[in-house]
Amino acid sequence: MKSLSKLAAVATGFSILAIATFSLSPVLADSPGQIQGGNIYRIQNITQKTDFANPATANACDELEYSAQLHNDDYQTLNSIVVTVTLPSTVGTSNVSTLKTQASNGDPSSTTATATLKLTSAQSVSFVNGTTELLDAKGNLIKMLPNGITQGGVNIGNLAGSTIEYVNFEAKVSCPTPPAQPVYTCDQLSVSEPATKQIQADVQYTAKNGATFQNVTYNFGDGSTPLTTTNTSTTYTYAQYGTYNVTATVAFEVNGSSQTATSANCAKTVSFTTPAPTQLVNTGPSAGGLIGLFGVVTVAGTVAHRLFGRRFAHRSN
Repeated sequence: MKSLSKLAAVATGFSILAIATFSLSPVLADSPGQIQGGNIYRIQNITQKTDFANPATANACDELEYSAQLHNDDYQTLNSIVVTVTLPSTVGTSNVSTLKTQASNGDPSSTTATATLKLTSAQSVSFVNGTTELLDAKGNLIKMLPNGITQGGVNIGNLAGSTIEYVNFEAKVSCPTPPAQPVYTCDQLSVSEPATKQIQADVQYTAKNGATFQNVTYNFGDGSTPLTTTNTSTTYTYAQYGTYNVTATVAFEVNGSSQTATSANCAKTVSFTTPAPTQLVNTGPSAGGLIGLFGVVTVAGTVAHRLFGRRFAHRSN
C-alpha cells in the first residue's frame, strides 16, 4: 500500500508540474522578442564569386555584397526594426564593418555584430547607392529599401516571431588611380616659304609625365647628312634647285630609356624652281633702227644738196 501511495504521489507531482508548465506557456508567449546574435553579418565577394563569409577577402576594384541576418528567435513580433551599418571609408588593408539592429520593443533592444574584410592592398570600401534590399529566409526579394543604411539606418518595419529575414546591400573596393602614362610626340614641323634655296625649319613637340626632350634630327631630303641638334629651329641652304621632303624626328628620354617620335605633321615638302634667264634692258635703238635713221639722214642731205645747187646755178646766170 505504501508503494502505491508513493506512485500516486509521484504521479500527482508530475501532474502538478505539467499544469504549472502549461500555465507558464502564455507568459513565455508574451515575452519580448529579440534579434538573435552570433555570426549574423557576412560578406560575399561578387567579383570572385565566393560564398558569404566572415572574414572575407577582396582585391582592389572588387564588388561585394554584405548580408545581415535578422532572426526573431521568440514568439512576439518585433516592431519598427532599424538596421544601421558603419562602413569605414578609411584606406587600409583591413575594413571592419559594424552592424546594429534595434527594435522598439526588443529585449534587449539592440543587437550588434561585425564583419571583417581583408584587402590584398591598401584600399577603401564604399557603399553603392540603390542596392539595399529586404529578403525572406529563402533569399526572395520582399522589397527594396531606401539609401541610408550607412547614414543613420533604415527602418525595415516589423518582424514576426520565429522569423528570419535578411538585409543586403552592395559595396565596392576602391580602384587605385593608374599612373599617368608618358606622352612624347612630334606635333608640328613648320618650314618657311622659300624665296631662295634657303629654308627655316621649326619643330613643336610634347613631352610630359616622365618624358623629357633630348634632341631633334632634321632630314632635308637631298641626300645630305641629317642634322641632329638640341635646337628646335634651324636654317638650311640647298645646293641645287628642286623639290625636297623635309622631316623632323624628335628624341626623348622616357623612364630611363631613349624613344623617338615623328608624325605626318612633322614632314613638309619644299620646292625651288630654276629662275628664267635674265633679259637685257633696252637702252637705245636697235640695229634696224640705226639703219633706218641713217637712211633718213642720207635722203635729207641729198635733197638739201640739190636745192642748194639749183640756187647757186640761178644766181650765176
